[in-house]
Amino acid sequence: MTARLQQAVSVLNQADILGANRELTFSVDTPTGRPVVRVIDRESHQVVAQLPSEYVLRLAVAVRSGYTQR
Repeated sequence: MTARLQQAVSVLNQADILGANRELTFSVDTPTGRPVVRVIDRESHQVVAQLPSEYVLRLAVAVRSGYTQR
């Protein structure tokens, strides 16, 4: 993650834009190489929201590997 993006995420998290107990995270999904944005509950560490969803990420892996459903 670039320094500018890290700074922007930090500012958003400090401002509690997403709520007092939530934080924004950015990562890269290793199998697809795609960026992933998550909203995490700070207390439970549960994922509240994620873009793209796990389903879409796994679908991208399946499509890339040539999987077809019959």
